[in-house]
Amino acid sequence: MIERVQELARNRGVIRASDLAEIGASHNYLYWLAKSGRIMKIGRGLYALSDSNLSAQQSLVEISARYPKVTICLLSALAYHQIGTQLPAAVWVAIGLKDRAPISDTAPLVVTRMAPKVLAAGSEVHLIDGVKVNVTGIAKTIVDCFKFRTKVGTDVAIEALKDALRRNLITSDELYHFATLTRMWNVIRPYAEAMACPPTKSRGNSSCIADLPRDTKTYSVSCSDTTTNASSGG
Repeated sequence: MIERVQELARNRGVIRASDLAEIGASHNYLYWLAKSGRIMKIGRGLYALSDSNLSAQQSLVEISARYPKVTICLLSALAYHQIGTQLPAAVWVAIGLKDRAPISDTAPLVVTRMAPKVLAAGSEVHLIDGVKVNVTGIAKTIVDCFKFRTKVGTDVAIEALKDALRRNLITSDELYHFATLTRMWNVIRPYAEAMACPPTKSRGNSSCIADLPRDTKTYSVSCSDTTTNASSGG
């Protein structure tokens, strides 16, 4: 049975007590393995092999394993994509307007609520240490930083936009798409124009910022900026 539990942990990276039902083991058996050093506890209800080489994104893995529906966003997403210079002490996550807020006893959380369509837009699934982690894509993350600039700081949003454009990590079309979705285009456009965003061949055909509409009232969706457990006010 020990080998079966270890194999399960090896395949999934991180396991929970409830996962043992698949191999006919009890919750207490997992606790015993952790106490004996056969596996290690990495978070509340989360376990991994003792010799696991967990990545620097361990806190993202822990919260995503416990709450598969949360999306890593804003400062944590910037750090994950290596955009800008932010190294957040807390894990920034987005949830739906009516979802129950996640809790963690291993890392502080900053919880941001978004409307369903806004939350789903631009979300990507990344496999980290065997766990599926939802992370907002680069363009959506930058737009979210402008949307929630009272929380993260306008300087952070500008830095992220400048870095992504300079490194050709986003196109003007991607930026425009998510900016109109969250009604942020009129806010972002002056900064994007000042940074000169030409089409990038590496990301496919794209319009130049100057060619895009100056004012837009397209398919906008309301987006809440309610934040809980935040270390900074807004």
